[in-house]
Amino acid sequence: MTSEIEIKTPTQLLATETFVERTARFERDAMQYTNQLYAAALRYTKNPHDAQDLVQDTYAKAFTSFHQFEPGTNLKAWLYRILTTTFINTYRKVQRRPLISDGEVEDWQLAASASHTSDQGKSAEDEVLENLPDGDV
Repeated sequence: MTSEIEIKTPTQLLATETFVERTARFERDAMQYTNQLYAAALRYTKNPHDAQDLVQDTYAKAFTSFHQFEPGTNLKAWLYRILTTTFINTYRKVQRRPLISDGEVEDWQLAASASHTSDQGKSAEDEVLENLPDGDV
């Protein structure tokens, strides 16, 4: 009687991996790079909220494709590639968006946008001029 022990390769093990096992492996291996990915995303976007969105999109795409990741290769580089590609694709999509010309903007749109500006107060120059004595103006 010969007993043969079948040794499986990492690729064969991944093929039989359950969703729960894959999720646990992703959390264990990939989530450790969150801060580093956020720092890179912040350098790309120069906006904290956009950087958070970019990292979230990166992890969503990475998790979806994690079954294709080859164990033993550089996971950090793989995640950075997804981050960079996602940023570039988003940037290109924004660049392709048509701009509204001034002729297409209605008066009511201008009034609505003027009421929502971040600078609701008077300018610094107006404040100073109002506080000057009448003889100095």
